[in-house]
Amino acid sequence: MIFCFVAGTDLSSVFKVDGQIKMTIAELKDILYEKNKNYFEDKKFDANELNLWLVNIPYDTENVKLKTLQSRSRDMEEENSIIQELGGKKLSPIDDIGDIFTYDSKNIRIIIQPPVTTTDKGPTDISRVIAKFGYLPRQAGLGGTSLPSGLVIRPSNEGVNPNDPAVSLRFDIINPFNHLKRMGMETD
Repeated sequence: MIFCFVAGTDLSSVFKVDGQIKMTIAELKDILYEKNKNYFEDKKFDANELNLWLVNIPYDTENVKLKTLQSRSRDMEEENSIIQELGGKKLSPIDDIGDIFTYDSKNIRIIIQPPVTTTDKGPTDISRVIAKFGYLPRQAGLGGTSLPSGLVIRPSNEGVNPNDPAVSLRFDIINPFNHLKRMGMETD
């Protein structure tokens, strides 16, 4: 019998699985995924993407490890450091359960860490995009902002110059030199 906890859930959701001695961690992932499919289903990932961490956290008494687990974060970087604070050791999919769990325990023995998915990330942090590019580029035709004045070298439309040959290769419809004619800078 192995007590498990899914990171990102309530401590009251600790559950038990029974594994066989020759069952691999990869097979255990399938069982854990199936046992929590209502929680995992909308997150769109497969059982083999679960990270399993071996821990030994007494559940029936107040202790530092249990308090640390209660105060966990949903941020993956923070979650990894908390699991390491708890003495977590990442389990390999090819290991056998019988080699790892040699006795029954009422302690939490496995922390299940789902992979980070786009639904976990919440709204996009626009400030990271702006910091990377210096402006907010068009988002799949859904708008954006103009280039900052320091980056504008010629007339543009939201960071895109429709007369730039790299943007529009339809010279029969848009002549790349039209803007020169309009500015009175015709070339012969």
